[in-house]
Amino acid sequence: MILHQELFQKLVDRIIADIGYNINIIDRDGYIVASGSSERIGTFHEIGHEAAKQETRTDIDQEKHGR
Repeated sequence: MILHQELFQKLVDRIIADIGYNINIIDRDGYIVASGSSERIGTFHEIGHEAAKQETRTDIDQEKHGR
């Protein structure tokens, strides 16, 4: 999984550079494996976990969710 995490982080970094917004990549168990906020890596993400169970993408508006 380390190799995947390195590739995921490179992808996250490139996307953030292009769009200017933070993104996270979350595994099937709901844990953040790559993020623009390094302190969040390894933490559980409830909404991401629900999206993984439903096999959907979820966009979260920071203003609506207070982050």
